[in-house]
This record gives sequence, structure tokens and C-alpha cells, in this order.
Amino acid sequence: DYKFTLAFENSVSDGYTTEKLVEPMLAGSLPIYWGNPQVALDFNPRSFIDVSAFPDFDAAIDHILKVDADDELYLSYLREPWFNGDTPPSWFDAGEHLAAWRRFLATPWVERSRVYRDRGLRDHALGTGFGRHLSSIGTKVDGLLWKAGWRF
Repeated sequence: DYKFTLAFENSVSDGYTTEKLVEPMLAGSLPIYWGNPQVALDFNPRSFIDVSAFPDFDAAIDHILKVDADDELYLSYLREPWFNGDTPPSWFDAGEHLAAWRRFLATPWVERSRVYRDRGLRDHALGTGFGRHLSSIGTKVDGLLWKAGWRF
């Protein structure tokens, strides 16, 4: 029902592509995407408008207006396959997901390496201003330490 859909991720992070890109495609709407800088590794960049591919927002808006005014250009985006080489990546395969769940369920809880802290209802959601900012920084630092192999 919509010609375009704003498909902006919550954050810019390599490899972080969510339903925000896929759902407009499934609905037959052209996604205007902003988020994963590496999105073109998994998805065909000719099947959506990648805002980050433009030097600034004004250039992206000019292109969107051009696509909106040119039906053939608009339809060329919709005709493109969603995936590079018209082949979904392995993570898109239902068998891959089933195998991952089987591995997860087969691993005893005591062997799992990640220890989640009891943070209640997301501490930062209850705070205000500076407290939320500190909590956000703490969450980012926790993630970086986890990636570096530090376990608490």
C-alpha cells in the first residue's frame, strides 16, 4: 500500500540488519534503509535505497524524489532480487536456524559461557537524563568487554 518505507535501524553496527529492511520488501514497498554499513554483503543494494550510500541526507532526499517521479526507475528497484546473486545467505535458511536451536537446546546450562546479570526491568528505563546516559555507556562497555573475551 505504500510506495516507500523508512527502514531505519536503531543503531549503526556492522552486521546488524533487522526486519526493518526485510518487512518492506515482503510488503512490496521500496525500503529507504539506514543502518548496517555492510548491508550490501547480504542484500542486493539495487533492491533498496541505502541512505548511507549518499554523501549527505540532502543527496539521499534528492534521489528519493527522483525515484518517486520516475516510475521506471522505481519499478527497477522492485524488480531486483533481494539477495546478491539471487541466492539467500546461509543464515536465511530455515535449516540453519533449526540446527542452531538444536545446538542451543543440547548444551547444558552449566556449560554456557555467558552470565547475565539480574538488571531488573532494564535499569536505564527507570532512570532519567544522566543516569540513562551512564547506563547506556555501561551497556556498550559491557558489550565491548564481552567481545574482547572478558567474562564477569
